[in-house]
Amino acid sequence: MSYLPILDIVSKLDAEKIKKIARNLQVGRSFTRKADLIGAITHLIKTDIQAVLKHCSVEEKQVLALAAHKKGRVSAEMFSSRYGYGFPERLSHYSRKNVSPYQALVFNEGYQTTDLLISDELVEILKDVFPPPAAEVVKTTDEIPQKHKDRDIQIHYGESTVFSELKSVLRLVDLGKISVSEKTRKPSGTAVKAITNVLSVPDFQLEDPTIISDPYYESPGSVRAYAWGILVQSCGWSRYSKGKLKLSASGKKAMNGDFEEFVSGVWSYLDSSKFDELNRVKTIRGQTGKGKRGLTDLDFRKPNLLAAIHAWPVEEWISFKEVCRFQLASDNSFTVSENLWHLYFSEKQYGSLGYDGSEGELEKVYTRVFLFEYLATLGLIDVAYVYPHYLWPEFNGWWGSDNHPFCSRYDGLLYVKLNPLGAYCLDVSDSYTPPEIEERKFFRIQSNMELVVNDSSLTATELHSLEMFAEQTSDMVWKVSKENILLSIEQGSSIDELLEFIENHSENQLPNTLQVFLDDMGRKIKSILSVSDAVLVKCNDSVTAAAIASDSSLKKICQLAGDNSVVVGKKNEKAFRARLRKKGYILPK
Repeated sequence: MSYLPILDIVSKLDAEKIKKIARNLQVGRSFTRKADLIGAITHLIKTDIQAVLKHCSVEEKQVLALAAHKKGRVSAEMFSSRYGYGFPERLSHYSRKNVSPYQALVFNEGYQTTDLLISDELVEILKDVFPPPAAEVVKTTDEIPQKHKDRDIQIHYGESTVFSELKSVLRLVDLGKISVSEKTRKPSGTAVKAITNVLSVPDFQLEDPTIISDPYYESPGSVRAYAWGILVQSCGWSRYSKGKLKLSASGKKAMNGDFEEFVSGVWSYLDSSKFDELNRVKTIRGQTGKGKRGLTDLDFRKPNLLAAIHAWPVEEWISFKEVCRFQLASDNSFTVSENLWHLYFSEKQYGSLGYDGSEGELEKVYTRVFLFEYLATLGLIDVAYVYPHYLWPEFNGWWGSDNHPFCSRYDGLLYVKLNPLGAYCLDVSDSYTPPEIEERKFFRIQSNMELVVNDSSLTATELHSLEMFAEQTSDMVWKVSKENILLSIEQGSSIDELLEFIENHSENQLPNTLQVFLDDMGRKIKSILSVSDAVLVKCNDSVTAAAIASDSSLKKICQLAGDNSVVVGKKNEKAFRARLRKKGYILPK
């Protein structure tokens, strides 16, 4: 709340305005001293506020009503988002004959803020005059259009695929295939590629299809494949160990389908401050330099976003523009940076975000990342989008922006929808019933191990599943592929899961030829027990190699590899060197 009494706020006005307000309110007609006029105006405000308010405009009363029930403060963004027009002027021109008493009721903290405040005294007075403002309501969209600016709108329904996708990603973690940076803990390019290969449906389609070949074309890159590398850490499902991610105890539970562990992991991410989502917007520079000092804490941004999401209707599409409007109108605004001058496009002096016109733009950019990359990947919201090139919904025409095809890869986000999974995980609803997934029979297996598809319009999930174990040879025919099966198993799948998929989706039983083929593959796979890094030690002759390999203190940690070589497990290298030294040998560095 503000602390100034009403008298002090009135006293802030100059003598000319005081006279005009007093004349308008018809008080202090016989007074000539400014102090006497201030006292008369203040007395009327305290004793007969209705007599004062009747000289205020509708818009001015709207400001006062909001302030009375918003702890004495109203932001310009909240007001304009709620009513569709800006604040009424706080200070009018001298030429006006009658000055509104509104100017004696509100004040600013300083020239750097556009917020308007009223005194604590006035809050108590106005609470009894104005009823609480009606709760702001989200405006929903009845139907998603097919196109946006001649671009086909894509829709991603995350709820039906998130758990199979999470299971596949956690398998990669368990197999030690997710490498991350030691310093930043961000997934490596190899890790992102591995995750891309196990996604239940392809990653978001953000490539510009009109580009055939352009050496300067900038690809948007991965979204969900990258996000999973971050989420498995932020959700507590993995831990860092020597450049790779290892499955945690909660990760093992999540991989085995523990739903409550999934919900708990979602909240761990929402409470986490390990990774700033804004870092994914590479075009905005300065985030790791001086601009980092001005960035606000994530535990300030996320709760405000979630507070607004909590009021979204379930299973209703909302335009991204409406998401941002409601965020402000519901008084859940947040700030990404408290010093925009150190964030910039291309060049700091001219491309700085500190110049006029950037108000609210960075917050929209951050909201896009948060919704599109993270909540959509977790399956909590569904999204409708187009590819991002040359849309520039934020910072359009900013100096230096013409060096890039988009502000961020998320520029094409158009609509979002809170689904039942998201409603339950985010405490909007008290219960959750998983959607029924149709196990339709869409192919028939021939004895020659060909799959004849009976429907040309397969879903992305069905196509992805077929590609895990077969290759397409014609429009409606696929051939079982040993290479595809082995690649899938390397990424964490299994023969049993393949058999389960075939049983659920094949019109006929497994042919004997395919059963024999899979049984043989299973035996070969099980014949190799494990793999680990090793050091190969080459000797001058076979006698030296045999002597080392048969020594009582060395034979437990090494073995012969050919005639003149000895192989040592990488984990035993240090012990091997020490014991070998005692025998009079040393290994070269």
